[in-house]
Amino acid sequence: DPTVRGLKFNLSHCSGMVCLAISLNRDVGIDSEILAPRRRMISIAKRFFTETEVQALEDLEGDAQTRAFCRLWNLKEAYVKARGLGIAAVGLDNFEFPEVQLLGHPKPQVSESPTKGPHWQNLNPKHSTSSLILLLHT
Repeated sequence: DPTVRGLKFNLSHCSGMVCLAISLNRDVGIDSEILAPRRRMISIAKRFFTETEVQALEDLEGDAQTRAFCRLWNLKEAYVKARGLGIAAVGLDNFEFPEVQLLGHPKPQVSESPTKGPHWQNLNPKHSTSSLILLLHT
């Protein structure tokens, strides 16, 4: 069946949450994280994110910075998964998402048009302490 050949899926899990994303003829990545302050958040960002992303994170404070950091990590992991590559092979600082400020909002919406490049959406799970990012890649 040709439809089955175009079926793509991706899995993620954290703290009792299991996520499955299914797509037809588009690469898909999904990642889940707990939204919690992390020790050394900015130093971790400096190691793994681009300079632009780090600067945007440094411009945020408190909960907004925590949300943006966790969701950016989510987004980068989902992108790498959608591409079928490992983090070590790609390097999280070799590509960037310019919408870091947006990720700090309590309920960020979607990114680019689904017809141009990667399209992501924050799925806002019921657990307010979780972040779930779905990314479709053309």
